[in-house]
Amino acid sequence: MIDTMRAAPGVGLAANQVGRPERVCVIEIEGHLWELVNPVMLRTDGFQDDSEGCLSLAGYFAPTSRAMSASLEARDRHGKKLKLKGKGFLARAMQHELGHLDGGLYIDLLASMDLLERPEAGADED
Repeated sequence: MIDTMRAAPGVGLAANQVGRPERVCVIEIEGHLWELVNPVMLRTDGFQDDSEGCLSLAGYFAPTSRAMSASLEARDRHGKKLKLKGKGFLARAMQHELGHLDGGLYIDLLASMDLLERPEAGADED
């Protein structure tokens, strides 16, 4: 799963995105890798708006609202209990991946599908 995420390239991937039924996701930001088994969001707080994309909708982005901070509880791959707290981009990734595990996509948060943007490849080329 980690290799698939990195090859995409992406910063997170949920098991159900690659056809696996387990409640597992991985997040990798700035060299830190979290493998989360049965994650449960404990708390979210604040507000942030930023552009968000997804490997399930490769090449599309949209302004998406998320909580500024988040904390979750999970197990690691060895069954050890862990808590993860994040702000900003990490909090966004945590919410995004748990959304997948709950059956959602970031586009479910959009007021309109007209907000989806697809940067055109080669737009700056002659």
